[in-house]
Amino acid sequence: PILGRRRQRLLRPRRPMVAVGALVSLTRGGVDRGLAYRQLACSSLLASHHILRGDESVVPGLASLTANQSFELQVLDTGSAAFSAVAAFLHSDVSALVGGGSSGVTSQLVALAKATDTALVGYRSTSTTLRRASNSHFARTVPSDAAATAAMARLVRTFAWRHVAV
Repeated sequence: PILGRRRQRLLRPRRPMVAVGALVSLTRGGVDRGLAYRQLACSSLLASHHILRGDESVVPGLASLTANQSFELQVLDTGSAAFSAVAAFLHSDVSALVGGGSSGVTSQLVALAKATDTALVGYRSTSTTLRRASNSHFARTVPSDAAATAAMARLVRTFAWRHVAV
């Protein structure tokens, strides 16, 4: 029976592999950046684990979104520098990138992502220069600085606040 199961697994059609690179600044100048940055890497690994297992406890409907795909996550240390992020990307075999960790790093990756037909999702990239309209391979998960500033101004006006600390 064991050989029979193994044979069934081998004969089963393989799902296409999507290799995702998580760009995380684990070091700066060769020095460990600390617990918070390692936790960010761990959260990427946990998300990958949820995808692989079809765990819908955080994202309902996740299993149906990923049903025909197989995922692999590669954590890539950016070393807190754009050139390190670019080098990490060029030495990987990923088809999608999550990160940059800052607008400066992401800005350097946008053209490369477009040239290599790689999706790039910025989780902390808020610069207004990173516009979706001109960067078809880029998407962000946070609002731009301009959108956040406009929202803060509306809040101040709406509540007639006279003193604001940022």
